[in-house]
Amino acid sequence: MKSNHHIGSSFDDFLDEEELLTQVNKIAIKRVIAWQIKQEIETKQMTKTGGARAIGTGRALDSP
Repeated sequence: MKSNHHIGSSFDDFLDEEELLTQVNKIAIKRVIAWQIKQEIETKQMTKTGGARAIGTGRALDSP
């Protein structure tokens, strides 16, 4: 019977072994920041254009 070397390890350990952990963390952070900005814009009832202006970007904000 072949032993699975991933049993008992965490998902972070797997991503690290595959050299994906840093990339995945960066994507997750960007998505959380985008979600937080979207929530704030909705709370303040701003348009996408108004929200983009408020954070200093010329582009409308879209979901990632």
